[in-house]
Amino acid sequence: MKILFVTVKRNMGCSGASLYVNRIVSYLKDMGHNVKMLSISHEPSLASSYFLGMSDRFQKKIESILSYLKPEKVLIDDRVLPALWKIAKNKRLSSFYSYALLYKWESSKEPVSLAGYVTQELKKTTAKAANGIITSHPLIKNKVVEVCGDGCSVTVLPPGFDRLYRHTEEVFIKKKAHLPEFNILFVGNILNHKGLDLLLTALSYIRKKGIKKWKLNVAGSAAIDPSYVLRIREEIQSLSLANHVNLLGMVDDYTLADLYEKSHVVVNMSNMMEMGVATGEGFCYGTVPIASKTLGAKYWLENAGIWLKPNDLKSLSLVLYDFITDREKYLEYSLRAYRMHKELPAWKDSLKKALHILTE
Repeated sequence: MKILFVTVKRNMGCSGASLYVNRIVSYLKDMGHNVKMLSISHEPSLASSYFLGMSDRFQKKIESILSYLKPEKVLIDDRVLPALWKIAKNKRLSSFYSYALLYKWESSKEPVSLAGYVTQELKKTTAKAANGIITSHPLIKNKVVEVCGDGCSVTVLPPGFDRLYRHTEEVFIKKKAHLPEFNILFVGNILNHKGLDLLLTALSYIRKKGIKKWKLNVAGSAAIDPSYVLRIREEIQSLSLANHVNLLGMVDDYTLADLYEKSHVVVNMSNMMEMGVATGEGFCYGTVPIASKTLGAKYWLENAGIWLKPNDLKSLSLVLYDFITDREKYLEYSLRAYRMHKELPAWKDSLKKALHILTE
């Protein structure tokens, strides 16, 4: 089968969305399918998306590539969807059997900006015109159904949580729970919506209460949003957290597995509807997620984590304080996560489902 994937070239950072796509593409290739990648040089901004959609030249270029390659299926990356709104509106997308991949969705009833609202509307226009929609997030499926009713075919394709699996004995989980230093992990590119600044503020409150035996490791690219990273560095200094926080940059999978293995919790307070797969990749090590309710991972991990409203600073501070000072309470959650890890979605099952969707 000939498959064309329309995506965005990303040179800096690795996200859950890119991991998700790369896994699907690699699997399809391994199964003998002819997969071509059509990459736009960078993620279009709102203005770029709107004007690219209006541009006859851009539309004709996309259509000529599709006509030349004659793919049997077309997968369209979430980040490209807004730029294809005019093609979708003119019903030219229906000439090809296409799937829209949705990773993120505006979670607020009142969008944070006009740009966010318009981008979402452009994305919506293209997604509705596709033959099918694939998302990893159950709540995004609900949102799409709200928008277009039964007119859209939406499939939830869960991410796998077993990428960093290592066999770990329960005795290790119990021993880690009572180590003197409490290790906190943040996994993700350093971006404004991920809530790292909220986490730093919460930890500064804990430090003021005299709790000093803790460490925060931040694993993710600092190159995507330099101005926000500068703000984070300034906050670390102004809150007197320099001796407690390590900004590690991007790390390889072996290093990341080591970080999960020694970490007590992984924190992601994102204010967007996105996957949050990193919150569940440490379950085999008993690493407990403290995370935002907006994350799709909550659907599978809810019974073994703490799920908070995205900007709930008070609750985040209280949970961290309780876990650091009451290790038996922490251990209950850690053992629950550890004992759940074999029940979580695995990549092999998700990839087989992806293949079934595309070949049925």
